[in-house]
Amino acid sequence: TSIGRQLGGPVANAWLLQGIRQRAERLAILNHIARALSGTLNLDELLETVHREIMAVMEADTFFIALYDREADELDFRIQVDKGLPEPPMRRPMAPGLTASVVSKKQPLLIRNFEQEKDRLPPVKLWGTMQAPQSWLGVPMLLGQDVVGVLSVQAYRTGAFDEADQQLLSTIADAVAVAVENARLYEAERRRAERLTSVLQLSIELTGLGDESSVLTA
Repeated sequence: TSIGRQLGGPVANAWLLQGIRQRAERLAILNHIARALSGTLNLDELLETVHREIMAVMEADTFFIALYDREADELDFRIQVDKGLPEPPMRRPMAPGLTASVVSKKQPLLIRNFEQEKDRLPPVKLWGTMQAPQSWLGVPMLLGQDVVGVLSVQAYRTGAFDEADQQLLSTIADAVAVAVENARLYEAERRRAERLTSVLQLSIELTGLGDESSVLTA
């Protein structure tokens, strides 16, 4: 008992120090990702940056980013990588599944052991190696109450992710949601400006043609 009392203080201090160190590491990761996200307004470049930064800090075998198209009610899988091999982008209607569950519930989904938990899970859609990952973590990218998309990491071993990973990925996802929305708005404004420029150029050309016959001939 005496030895236990003497060890209690140092052990508690060690746990406290470990917790502080982990929080500092996560804060450094988030700052690094935030700086990387602010470096581009190109949506494809942005998503590649997200993929690269997340895979650098999380031990995952598989990764994907799916954007949610509210008007079409579709999932736009812009980046899918399985064991380092990229898959082509694809769109899929919202149908029962793990990713659709994250979107509809607006809540993270953490699977530690797929074989033990699969009976209570939505249907799983296989891709890449066509093997079901034993660990699956998906979090919504939320902008207010709107779901922008889903970030997901998976591993073929059990117990690869825990609540700390879920919290970290959720925090990253919130930052990504803002960056994705900014990139979308920038892209929409760029296309609008291009259309206006084309209309203006056509107007100038038509004005220079002179009479109606010239216009018809042109």
